[in-house]
Amino acid sequence: MINDVLDYSAIEANKRNIDKEEIDVFHIINDCLRTISPLSEKKKIQIKIDSNPELPALFADKRSVKQIMINVLSNAVKFTPTEGNVTIKADTDLDNIIIKVSDTGEGITNDNIVKILEPFARVENNPHLPQEGTGLGLSIVQSLITLHDGKLNIESEIGVGTTVEIYFPKN
Repeated sequence: MINDVLDYSAIEANKRNIDKEEIDVFHIINDCLRTISPLSEKKKIQIKIDSNPELPALFADKRSVKQIMINVLSNAVKFTPTEGNVTIKADTDLDNIIIKVSDTGEGITNDNIVKILEPFARVENNPHLPQEGTGLGLSIVQSLITLHDGKLNIESEIGVGTTVEIYFPKN
């Protein structure tokens, strides 16, 4: 919790150092999956990677990209029921490298999508189920993506799941 608050404060105060380098997106994804695998294995969640094999290197801050991916993947696993699915897709369009994380979780209402991007926001569809976290994860994700001149898009449907799309400029 303290690390999240410190990270968020540093980002918002423009004190976060961004050291861009060429990054292999598949390597980062696999590294982050190792971090969240204890929870996904405990919940028997199947994680599938469906990506373009000719994906170019991403020019970004490695620490930031890892933090983005761990936060997004952790949320996907946390809000997906036992024996659900999470799919990670990495691809490109003309201008961007796009990473999509889709889950078969409980989903989020459109009103709550706006709220979950605010600092310390926690939206719970079922208040009787305890949830861990500071409510800073997606706010940090959005701030880090903005530092990279990228874009974050979240689409969700109650009872179907959520897709988080992360757009990083190719250049």
